[in-house]
Amino acid sequence: MRTFIIETTDSQCIVTWPYGGRLRLYFLSGLAFTLWASLGVILIPQQKFADFALASGIILPVAAGLFALTYWTVRLVLDATGLELHWTFFSFERKEQFSLDEIHRFQLETYQGSSYGHGRHRRQTDPTHRLRVVCQEGNADFHTPAGEHEVNDLCDQLNDFLSKLKTVD
Repeated sequence: MRTFIIETTDSQCIVTWPYGGRLRLYFLSGLAFTLWASLGVILIPQQKFADFALASGIILPVAAGLFALTYWTVRLVLDATGLELHWTFFSFERKEQFSLDEIHRFQLETYQGSSYGHGRHRRQTDPTHRLRVVCQEGNADFHTPAGEHEVNDLCDQLNDFLSKLKTVD
């Protein structure tokens, strides 16, 4: 499964990926189903409610999940002006920018999972992998839903493109 969509031209590299994971999908699906079922209890007579709940229990979580995945994305644009990151959720947008001069490289950053539970029931969560932008003034880490090898490959591609941009200047 490919997590990142990478589009490269001579002058820019655009990387897009869904932000978040299954937990957000389950949360939004459950919320949509709860709201839909609550509306059904109010508007539909009891004998037809079972058919209504069954149909909405299948259709709504799938639709809400697809909607969440479609509209919750991160877009990274690397070009001669620098790096721009766009987080988009429905109509809300947040941007972060770095100039080309302040970026040194991209690298994989792995955070070990946290522990929870007690005694023999103690569990360790999976490590998370982030895309790190190493800059002059510090680092910026960005969560990705991808695995270690895929993020590492992305970092290699971005570093190659970054060196290409810096040699042109």
